[in-house]
Amino acid sequence: MATLGRPTKYRPEMCDKVIELMKEWASLVEVAWTLDIDETTLHDWKANNKEFSKSIKRWIRLSEAWWQRMWRENLFESPDWMRFNYTGWYMNMKNRFGWADKQEIEQKTLSVAVTVEAEQASLVAKQLLNDWGATPSDKTDGSS
Repeated sequence: MATLGRPTKYRPEMCDKVIELMKEWASLVEVAWTLDIDETTLHDWKANNKEFSKSIKRWIRLSEAWWQRMWRENLFESPDWMRFNYTGWYMNMKNRFGWADKQEIEQKTLSVAVTVEAEQASLVAKQLLNDWGATPSDKTDGSS
């Protein structure tokens, strides 16, 4: 049975090329361009080739670590820190590594049902009005 499509360009030695590009801190787009493939193919190779996937994952970790070190060195340790472009650095981190401005906050609510006798409700209402400095005879509809 014949296979459909072109044969893959993937070769195991491409893992070495990814590692070489790691040393230059290339982006995934640069890696794909250097390997003469599109990003979709790169992600397909990553999904289907264990060694290639390891190389890409290692590249991502090393690249993010390198960029974080650049931030630390330029912002905290460099006497020339005023020239550091924090905005450009942060946009790079958001685009390369999925950093985000928002925080996910999970909020849970609790519902409680309370049964109150009419007499108790009247007492509570009178106490609240008293606490607020009002009396039951005060008008609450805003008319004079």
